[in-house]
Amino acid sequence: MKKNILLVILIFVSICAKSQTINHINIKYWSFDVFTPVTISIEKFDKMKFDFIRYKNICEQDSVLMFVQEINKLKLIDSCYKKNIDVRAKLELFYNNKCNIIYLSSSIVLIGNNVFENTDKLKRLIIDCK
Repeated sequence: MKKNILLVILIFVSICAKSQTINHINIKYWSFDVFTPVTISIEKFDKMKFDFIRYKNICEQDSVLMFVQEINKLKLIDSCYKKNIDVRAKLELFYNNKCNIIYLSSSIVLIGNNVFENTDKLKRLIIDCK
């Protein structure tokens, strides 16, 4: 089951990459390492406007491709995830006429209702990419 869902996601991203080029990626993030006594939900994260929040706009196609390749490598954990995650980053992948949103915590990545294991490489891309 998990392999089928992963295959569908990989095919989806592959088709999107071929038929619709990702124009740019907007990133909103803060530290993956800071412990908080409460969970930062998706709703709370979307409303956060503090000084420690960082924003990036990735337009270079080489950098966009690095993100897509790293997202394609993620391991599926759960395909019916309904719980809140402790959000540390939000990626908005912009195509010509649509946008896909990905939320990340320190340990997991949420794409729709599918949860994947986060990687140090993806977190490092978010922090280091210019």
